[in-house]
Amino acid sequence: IRAHGLEKQRIEEFEKAGCVLIDATCPKVARIHAVAEDESFKGRHVLIIGKAFHPEVMGIASRCQSYTVVCSETELDDFITKNSGKSISVVCQTTFSIKKYDQFVNKLKNSCNDILFFDTICKATELRQKEAERKAAWSDGVIVIGDPKSSNSNNLYELCGSLCRNSVFIENAEQLDP
Repeated sequence: IRAHGLEKQRIEEFEKAGCVLIDATCPKVARIHAVAEDESFKGRHVLIIGKAFHPEVMGIASRCQSYTVVCSETELDDFITKNSGKSISVVCQTTFSIKKYDQFVNKLKNSCNDILFFDTICKATELRQKEAERKAAWSDGVIVIGDPKSSNSNNLYELCGSLCRNSVFIENAEQLDP
């Protein structure tokens, strides 16, 4: 099982088929699975902040009886309008934007009565984002190198681009225009 984890149903299917599974789920992601399952079992609605079709988020959602996934401010506003009276437990994709998460938390604190927050953003992600922010703020140009499908890389590029207009995102050296 990859570091992002896997949906609970898929794991059960593999086990029923007699597969030997080697679970390489990141411990931080496994913790989110446990929190989501526990909070859901208590009858709370789990709000997952992250990208709906990201493997990590799909794995978290599969452990919930009642959940909503939000990634944008519009989705969050819609969630608040429909669910502010519910008992809500909030978890976040480990690689989500720290700035965006903090904005969401502030909005939720001011809009919902019975809400619990679980600190689930990976500290390594947080440190990378803070360092990128610091360097982009005084740089003439920034090159973010990463996989276009990577949440980490995309968040770093978005963050750097907001602070340094001359930011580019590449996957390999051939893509860099000298």
